[in-house]
Amino acid sequence: MRAQRSKAEPAIVFALVLLGLLLRASAQTENGIEHFDEGIYASSVWYDHAFEVPYPSRDFYAPPFLSTLISVLSLLPGAARVAPFLPSIFCGFLSTVAIWWIARSWFGRSAGLFAATIVSMSDFHILYSRMAMTDVPAMLLILVSLGMGVAGIDRRCPGRMVGAGILAGLAWWMKYTGWLPAAILVTATSVWWIWRGRRQISFIRTASLLGLMVAAMFLTFGPWLWHLQSVGGYAAVSANHSGYIRGLSAWSDGLASQLASQFWLDGFPGCLSVGLGMLIAGAHRWMQARSTWNESPDSSVSGNDAQEQSRSLPEPRLHVFPPPSVLARFVAASLAMTAIALAIWTPLLLTCIALGGMSGVILWPGLQRMYERARTQDLSPRHEDSVPLTQTDLDCAATVDPLLAACVVTVWFVAMLLVTPFYAPYPRLFLPLLTSIWLGAAGGVGWWIESNLSVARRREDMPHNTGMLNNLVRRAMLVLISFSVTLAIIAGREIGSTPIWHNRRSLENAAQEVAAMCFGDATGTSPQIDLVPSGTVIRPRDITLLTPDVLLEDSNRLASVGDDQLRNQRMVIYAYGEPALLYHLNQLGLVVSPVAQLNLASPKSDADSEIPSYLIVGPHAKRSDGFWEEWMARQHQFRWLGDVPWAPSEVVLLNLYDVKWLQMHPESFVQSLEVYRIR
Repeated sequence: MRAQRSKAEPAIVFALVLLGLLLRASAQTENGIEHFDEGIYASSVWYDHAFEVPYPSRDFYAPPFLSTLISVLSLLPGAARVAPFLPSIFCGFLSTVAIWWIARSWFGRSAGLFAATIVSMSDFHILYSRMAMTDVPAMLLILVSLGMGVAGIDRRCPGRMVGAGILAGLAWWMKYTGWLPAAILVTATSVWWIWRGRRQISFIRTASLLGLMVAAMFLTFGPWLWHLQSVGGYAAVSANHSGYIRGLSAWSDGLASQLASQFWLDGFPGCLSVGLGMLIAGAHRWMQARSTWNESPDSSVSGNDAQEQSRSLPEPRLHVFPPPSVLARFVAASLAMTAIALAIWTPLLLTCIALGGMSGVILWPGLQRMYERARTQDLSPRHEDSVPLTQTDLDCAATVDPLLAACVVTVWFVAMLLVTPFYAPYPRLFLPLLTSIWLGAAGGVGWWIESNLSVARRREDMPHNTGMLNNLVRRAMLVLISFSVTLAIIAGREIGSTPIWHNRRSLENAAQEVAAMCFGDATGTSPQIDLVPSGTVIRPRDITLLTPDVLLEDSNRLASVGDDQLRNQRMVIYAYGEPALLYHLNQLGLVVSPVAQLNLASPKSDADSEIPSYLIVGPHAKRSDGFWEEWMARQHQFRWLGDVPWAPSEVVLLNLYDVKWLQMHPESFVQSLEVYRIR
């Protein structure tokens, strides 16, 4: 019997990581700060230095880990513009490595390759990896913490549990949901211990290991917990977040909104990743399992009987394993999965695979048996009429208990499925649930591949010569080439459907126009426009005729004011609920500040002359509690200068509106910034 250890797996993973980096780091000239939360986190670049305090209420949005990273990276030569995006880009492509390692450890080599392909090409993950947000970095830390924690429970290793707790604490420093690894692992381990683990490890030992993780997590996060006492403690943070929680009746609507957003943001790379992941995992496992086996005559007889029997028996036959039909099955599955993903969207297909796969892992524990054989190095045949295992088969097995891992994935999925729809339906909140789906689907694919190989080990199903094998392999290669060519043609036509590289600089361009409008008013070079007393709406141009493409063309022709002119002009610009806009205005050299109320007055200079002051009102202000009531009472204090249109990217639009609204109101794709002079 001949078999080889895998040498291709590291190369495949490296290629997937490189692809993930390329998809996340390319076209940065089209990238820009535009999301509300991006503006909050990137404020560390300018607000902290200008006012010597953090941006107002930033402590309630997230701990300072990401903001500090952005501030430090902005000091690197030539990195100022991309500094806000570097943490997410870096953690984004590292997530490919992390999920490969975890899926490979939990469910075997095939599962790891499938999961790495999915994450590397996921439109949703790539989108948030290109944004100055906490979601992708926090999820990376959560993943690694869970991976280390599961390994710690499986191997009874206190050091791993401490490491898992430290990583969970760092995730908590990144995002206020960073405690998820501890909650998931404690719950899942409890389920596993009641089900199976009590036969392997005592309750005291299990509780002590989990206690180490929880203690390390709280010790790591402790300094920030202490700091929060100055703003009302962690209870104040929880109270702020509870404002986004909706009632029980909103659960179904919340789930529907989240799924609609997933379908909206699902592009061709994500659909392709499912079939490609299946093809890579299946073909690699098939090639690594290749071996030959000689069927010899029955050796139980001896002497003259054996000599007479040997003359009557045919020559020993050369069997080949696994049969080519198994490879054909994997190829057919990859084609079918790609087609289904294009028809019903990638997240829904992966959810179906995850549900079926986790059921298979638990009900037909083939992965569990391979794991146990790998631990004991058992290469014996599973049945009398089956082919013995090889060392490669053992190398492809999971390295931690797959049933413990299945408990973790199941608890993670069920908890996120129950909790996520109760929260405001921001698309980014789906990432923890989606990650559990990725791992569940990877486990399902790994289980299905190993099940096919297990069934194919029956000797009567094996081909008896290599000639037929070579012919079938050549045919399989032709199918693969045809498949690749077909996908390349489809990709050339459909790759533009992905939202990955949509232009996100519209707000940056709008900031230049806002600056030019304020500069013109401050210097007296633009005409004054007063509100009509009757309340007639003044629209300088029909907003419904604007499209994102038109705005992009306009911004390219925009005659912006020179930086030196802006910096030398004395004026102050306030923005109500638009931190991303303030970031861009500050980068232009303007004096800017956020406001949360309208009781404003123009500041005076040393000579008692008023400094021209302006207020910018955007879509977030109009959604703020109490804004309209205060505006009705104080609108006479402001003189309208004009509206500046801008086109948010789809990922930002879905933070403002649900998919149904966007489909019914295409004019929502263009938003406006209202510019006022403070009287």
